[in-house]
Amino acid sequence: MNSLEEELTADEKEELAEAAILAGRGYKIGSLLGKGAFGEVRTASYRRYDGRVEKLACKVIDVKKLKEDFMEKFFPRELEIVRWIDHPHVVVTHSILSRRSKVYVFMEYASNGTLLAYVKKTSNIPERRVQRWFRQLASGVHYLHGHGWAHRDLKCENVLLTESNDVKIADFGFARPVRSYTGKKEKSATYCGSRAYCAPEILRGRPYDPLVSDVWSLGVILYVMMCQLMPFRNKNPKKLLREQESRTWKFPDRVLAAFSQPARALVLSILEPVPAKRMKLNAIVDQEWMKGRDSSDDDSVR
Repeated sequence: MNSLEEELTADEKEELAEAAILAGRGYKIGSLLGKGAFGEVRTASYRRYDGRVEKLACKVIDVKKLKEDFMEKFFPRELEIVRWIDHPHVVVTHSILSRRSKVYVFMEYASNGTLLAYVKKTSNIPERRVQRWFRQLASGVHYLHGHGWAHRDLKCENVLLTESNDVKIADFGFARPVRSYTGKKEKSATYCGSRAYCAPEILRGRPYDPLVSDVWSLGVILYVMMCQLMPFRNKNPKKLLREQESRTWKFPDRVLAAFSQPARALVLSILEPVPAKRMKLNAIVDQEWMKGRDSSDDDSVR
């Protein structure tokens, strides 16, 4: 009978060797959290020099599966932005390790999963919680924009919930700087992000200001938190664009009764299909509704 070593495939042998090397640096990869076209996200841990164990998440990127344009353009940008991020409502990177065909991005672990998962299991989210979470989201996006970067893929799946009931913006695979190396502001021409959260200017297929389109995506997230459904549900891009431009969305009756007029007015100002008329992020963070009383444990995430 063959030995265990002989029975292992080449890929399995490589995984064991990688695990041993990571363990030598204090890291251990755990269970699967999510999977994408170019890799996966897993739980992880890091044993500090003092013996304490820190729980992390790890994005494992298989470089061999990256498409050429992603490898040349998007992937280097993601690695660049995650190196310097430091904000309480943006996922902070612990370390980045590159090993052969794999890149391991170790980052903060958000134990309560995604905002999408929370919305799906919750019939109604109180206005105070929506207010608090949206204030945190806007703060995180404001930080990114202030450092000259657009996220370009803001959606409920990319908003994580921590053990302390705070939100963290994650996944910078489509993030990009908004200025060229000469300092000139540049528009985006790439159709990226999730269609249901895409601004009309992206669906029109013309160059767009990614900072302004990020604001639209924030508006969709705010609507979803308030209503537990999408404002625009058509999967056909042309029909979706017509829905956005004709402002066919509305609030369910239960939301009209449960949420204040300033909250509803804010969504209306953000989901403005004309980019030049859309509320600016600076104006959003200055809204009185955004300054409402915070409550760190208004009701624990269940």
